[in-house]
Amino acid sequence: MDLRTGMSFPAGGAARLRAVPDADPASCTVFVDADDAVDVREGLALLGDAATLVSARQRLNGLLSQLTVNPFDQGAYRALGSYLVGPGPLALAAYERVSASTARGI
Repeated sequence: MDLRTGMSFPAGGAARLRAVPDADPASCTVFVDADDAVDVREGLALLGDAATLVSARQRLNGLLSQLTVNPFDQGAYRALGSYLVGPGPLALAAYERVSASTARGI
């Protein structure tokens, strides 16, 4: 039985299926030279910074919404204070890196 499709094959029938086609390593787009590897690493760092910004913004929106509903919630103020000490500066640093790379045109 094929675990992907749940179908049963006659003897030798499953051998015809290949999960990965044969490929020439020279034509594979996964392999990059040293110059492109720097661009890939920089792009991945920017994606990580963008994810940090989005998650920090979502957390801040949640805290502000909680304070909008109940402006006297002490737990929300404590959570906001811990946000400003913890993820807040990390988000600010990520924002500065993304802004600098956008200004450079990356």
